[in-house]
Amino acid sequence: MLLKANNITHKYSDKIALNDISIFLEKGEVLGLLGENGAGKSTLISILSGLLKPSSGTVLFKDKSIDDDLKLFRRSIGLVPQEISLFENLTIRDNLTFWASCYGIGGREAEDIINELALKLLFTNELDKKVSTLSGGYQRRVNIAASIIHKPEIVILDEPTVGVDVHARNIILSMIKSMANSGTSVIYTSHYIDEIQRISDVVNIIKSGQLIAEFTKKELVQLSEIYDSVQIKFSDINDTVVQTLQAIPTVNEVILANEYITIKPNADFVINDVLSLDISEKILDIDVVKNTLEHKYVELTKK
Repeated sequence: MLLKANNITHKYSDKIALNDISIFLEKGEVLGLLGENGAGKSTLISILSGLLKPSSGTVLFKDKSIDDDLKLFRRSIGLVPQEISLFENLTIRDNLTFWASCYGIGGREAEDIINELALKLLFTNELDKKVSTLSGGYQRRVNIAASIIHKPEIVILDEPTVGVDVHARNIILSMIKSMANSGTSVIYTSHYIDEIQRISDVVNIIKSGQLIAEFTKKELVQLSEIYDSVQIKFSDINDTVVQTLQAIPTVNEVILANEYITIKPNADFVINDVLSLDISEKILDIDVVKNTLEHKYVELTKK
């Protein structure tokens, strides 16, 4: 285990921001964090990156407390904040050269790393442009480059795709998967649940400072294969149609509404359970809704 946060609790005066949370991160794993504003994600990120000491609990890096050598641990972390931490009046190249120097990287080594990051994040042609002239998408990508220029073992990204277009978003997500594939561990927060489901190996959901659910990669894949509901339009709806649908072993509920029937299936349902029936000749249209991480998130956090 690369990073362990055991029984983390943190209080601000009388308010409990985190309540007995444990987080585990393996090498090359992408851990997605989901939670509403105020759920405690920012506090947890600050603790996991060594910027904030918890009220109680421990954070271990390679089975050693990060407090044993906090400076060394921070060099192993790349924190990508929501805010753009770049000098607007400097070029991209000058910004990245500065951030490289903060980690003792200079000369040809810094130049090679900057060129490599520019290639991966697709801003090679913009290297000598001032940050103030760049779009939000370019600034986000350069912000990421500045945070990982020292090639950290763990990268923590806090809402890195806020306000960017689809093109920039896909570049950022592809970069994250590439980092994970090369052995870098990633902690990723986003309000875009589809992003979390797309790139994460593990997803933790936090509500009111507590960890309320955890999904593994296998469970995330299974979620996308499960139907939440199936709405069927028939040319003619009669008792035979309704009773036939009710008799399907993988259907839990049949709801009749005007010319449509909505069925609520169980986890073993496949669409052929309906299409293979004699009544399928009466089907005019089928609209399926898959059970996604978003469905689960809404279900879990509304309680």
